[in-house]
Amino acid sequence: RKVDGSARCLEEAATRAGGPIPEAVGAVMAAFAAEKRRGLGLTAALRGPKAEMEWRRALADGARRAEGVLAGLLARLLSRPLSAAETARLSLAIAALEGAVATAAERDPQAFADPGFGALLARVLLGALDIG
Repeated sequence: RKVDGSARCLEEAATRAGGPIPEAVGAVMAAFAAEKRRGLGLTAALRGPKAEMEWRRALADGARRAEGVLAGLLARLLSRPLSAAETARLSLAIAALEGAVATAAERDPQAFADPGFGALLARVLLGALDIG
């Protein structure tokens, strides 16, 4: 099951992550980007609007899972629950990342092969959160 594997990948990355917040978030975003790269490869192989719609749905589902995983990771690293404002910023940042990933898939699918793509996603996320 693809969804279970994707969720497990993010959870494992968050469990292993520690240390400074930027590095920990970077590890989770690298795992997120790798999962989306695998999904993009499947979509390219299938072709057609139905495959693209399924990939976008999987992207949205993955973004929501990433939000939950990141909320738990940040709470653990901060040694406190996220504030209401931080939670709201996390939701907005995840929506922005979802758009960035969809745009990269359309315009520059090779970006997913770049090891720095996850780091770029992490910088966008951290900038929006103003944490760490």
